[in-house]
Amino acid sequence: MDISEGKVPTDLNGVYLRNGPNFAHMPKTERVHWFDGDGMIHAFRLKEGKIFYCNRYTMTPHLQQEFAADRAQGIRLGEMVGLAGLFKVLMYEL
Repeated sequence: MDISEGKVPTDLNGVYLRNGPNFAHMPKTERVHWFDGDGMIHAFRLKEGKIFYCNRYTMTPHLQQEFAADRAQGIRLGEMVGLAGLFKVLMYEL
């Protein structure tokens, strides 16, 4: 990570972890909700004035199916809009 202005204090050391949604495969409709997405752990590590970043998907069975199919699987919250969304939910449950 490049810092464009200022610097990271050298006495600030630790790790910040964030668990949140990130899409591995965007649904074809591109209708998404901010709760949609596959779980990803983000890690920022501060050590001796430097910042290190890495991330990894939480490999759930659902995400493994998506990687095997190389596309989004199932219905996403963002697709549950209007009558078409209700129809998708009913079809998915069947």
